[in-house]
Amino acid sequence: MSPSEIARLRDAALLALEQGRLREALSLCLELEQQQPADPEWPRRTAKVCRQARLVPEEVAALDRAARIYVRLGDGLKAAAVSKQILQLDPRHADTLSRMAKLKAITATPHPPLERPRPVAPRATSWVKKASTLDGIELKSVVPGARRIEERSARGPGVYQIPLGDDLEGSVSAIVTPNRSPPPKPPPAPKVAYGAPTADEDALILSVEDEMRDAERTNQALTDTPLFRDLEERLFGELLLEAKLIEQKKGAEIFHQGDPGDTLYVIAEGTVGVIDEGPPRKGLSKLKEGEFFGEIALVADQPRSASCVALSDVQLIGIDRATVKKLIELAPEVLTILLRFFRDRSVARLFQTHPIFTTLSQRDQEALSAHFRFLELEPGSALVEAGTVAPGLLVVLTGRAEVREGERAKAQVGPGEVVGERSILTQQPAQASVLARTKVYALELPGSAFRRIVEARPEAKAYVEALVKQRG
Repeated sequence: MSPSEIARLRDAALLALEQGRLREALSLCLELEQQQPADPEWPRRTAKVCRQARLVPEEVAALDRAARIYVRLGDGLKAAAVSKQILQLDPRHADTLSRMAKLKAITATPHPPLERPRPVAPRATSWVKKASTLDGIELKSVVPGARRIEERSARGPGVYQIPLGDDLEGSVSAIVTPNRSPPPKPPPAPKVAYGAPTADEDALILSVEDEMRDAERTNQALTDTPLFRDLEERLFGELLLEAKLIEQKKGAEIFHQGDPGDTLYVIAEGTVGVIDEGPPRKGLSKLKEGEFFGEIALVADQPRSASCVALSDVQLIGIDRATVKKLIELAPEVLTILLRFFRDRSVARLFQTHPIFTTLSQRDQEALSAHFRFLELEPGSALVEAGTVAPGLLVVLTGRAEVREGERAKAQVGPGEVVGERSILTQQPAQASVLARTKVYALELPGSAFRRIVEARPEAKAYVEALVKQRG
């Protein structure tokens, strides 16, 4: 059949479906399946017609045909999404259950897997049922090799380094790649955390798409940190079976900045826009198939830091805290995998947003990322202590801290904020302390590594000088 005849059949099928002539639409979709047997779109269209006609067995059969085609094409995420649709209709569908257990092989990224050591297996799992989120766990008590940093714990509660199995210590002298980027601008003035929503969501999406296209270049750092890469096939199948399939139409808001959250999402199909509500409201990034968002919800019970909107019809695979807890109960090493993932995503976000790190080459970013240490700080412990040079650049992941001069509180520090850079870069004692008010998870880049970056790059030094001048 010629391309023009295929196009005529397609248009006729879509028109029949739109006008509710389901029997005709079904016949045309089945004919298109026969004419283009390697295209999974037509069995999915057939399934859609069957759904409207309430022909459940026929819908399951059509979805199964689509899933088989996706497997042959090597598209694991779409095969998984369609398989989830089947299991919603027929939870005991034998072929689909078998397929789900084998999908790990085709969800791997095309480049060679990372050379990573085996995950550290935490000791007992009784703590899993007690903690609603990962930040409710005392990592120092369950992760083997966790050590108290004595020089930072002598004057107060403990600061602990949590090993993730791939930590690097020592010099970062290799990070000297010259960079020709223009000098970064001084940091903008702080903005209001949340703005009032606007009524016409479609208009807002259109207004930020240009900014999202620009931000897409910087979003590449997130694409090489897959959560699933370190999971064994058995656990991967369990995760897919427990995960939820979510479908959203173009323009739908998946969640709003400031909402509570308990689910991470992976995009099986479509694109999602990440939006800072401001004011002013602006696009931060555009996420594509295979990318993740909302991962902080697995770790901490804190509000969503941005809004996420469907820029097209999307299929999402949702992974909630209950699923994560079940995986950890089956295999305690999953905790370390999740903490690595959380660290990698947080470091990638820092490289995107902090003016000093955005000047680094991709190679230098990769070399530097494993030098970030994962810390657990007890309430009352010091991230930065007045009168001493900050030992490292700290990025707060969860919890709350407070900037204090003597007995006077000056400011609050929350997730995503960075402390210690001015003291490190000027080599002057900090004028104020930053104290943990709750338990804090944080990342720390040793001060020597941070200074090395600045010393090697005139543009980074220019940023530091502007920062010091701005803060007085």
